[in-house]
Amino acid sequence: MTLKLNSESILLHQPLVICQSIFHLQKPCTKMAVYKAAFISTLVCGCEYWTTYRSHIRNLESFHIRCLRRILGLTWADRVAHTTILESTGCLSIECLIISQQLRWIGHVIRMPENRLLRKLFYRELIRGHHIPSSQKKRYRDHLHSILKLFNIP
Repeated sequence: MTLKLNSESILLHQPLVICQSIFHLQKPCTKMAVYKAAFISTLVCGCEYWTTYRSHIRNLESFHIRCLRRILGLTWADRVAHTTILESTGCLSIECLIISQQLRWIGHVIRMPENRLLRKLFYRELIRGHHIPSSQKKRYRDHLHSILKLFNIP
């Protein structure tokens, strides 16, 4: 069976049809190439700006592993660890992808000239941000600090 992707199916937002077409391909390497190109890039699109909670990561990770299991032809009864699945497919975990994208974005902003508005806003929020007790539990600033602290970046 061949994969038939045309601009009409993409424009009409038919991800289910595309997904079913991908999983009916014969070779796992072709499935992985399409999955990495189409699904992972869509899954983490715009993640540089996300304030991620554990529940978000857990949901994205479960979808990612479920797709990889389906590509490899594994079921939950096969009792294969997630790390084994990720290693055999050569994929990274979603959390790792999101953190690497966010670190790339932070590095981009830090290297901007000091007169750029985005850099001024970024540093102003990191230095002078205040937290209203009734607002959201975790701010973007807190999330960035936790990532930088995780990798020992001052």
